[in-house]
Amino acid sequence: MAIDRSDLITRRGFLELTSAGLVSTGLLKDANAAEHALGTENTASLDAAPSVSKIALEEHFAIPETFASSYAVKDLPSPEAKDKLLDIGAARVAEMDRGGVGIAILSLVAPGIQAIPNVPQAIDTARRANDYLAEHIAKHPKRLKGFAALPLQNARPVLGRLPARRHD
Repeated sequence: MAIDRSDLITRRGFLELTSAGLVSTGLLKDANAAEHALGTENTASLDAAPSVSKIALEEHFAIPETFASSYAVKDLPSPEAKDKLLDIGAARVAEMDRGGVGIAILSLVAPGIQAIPNVPQAIDTARRANDYLAEHIAKHPKRLKGFAALPLQNARPVLGRLPARRHD
């Protein structure tokens, strides 16, 4: 029996729809408009989006508190690669420019907060990771975005801040 998959979205379709949504909200420039304006844009600024509008989804970063327990310790081939993981500043933006990436959406490298069994420590580390990420996003708001690190060991403080859902 054949499975009807006509209503499923492909990865390419998902990325096309997401890109279109970002263009419509102004978070991402239209690729055609970017090419047209290439001659007039100031490319000296690190926060200026390059003409190629690629979005790097779930690019990883680390903070010193989680680096030792991260997969990066055993998987990265060199100290330079580890340094790149710890840097989410100007060097990362310059690397994005070399790769034609307009926006990078950052997330804490795995296992991150999930590897911390102590609940208060997990909450504190998540807060510090999110503050660190927010600080760097504020320096490059057009180029960097991020996923929050959530201490799922105790989601109650996070869920308590969400608006109440109506059940009617």
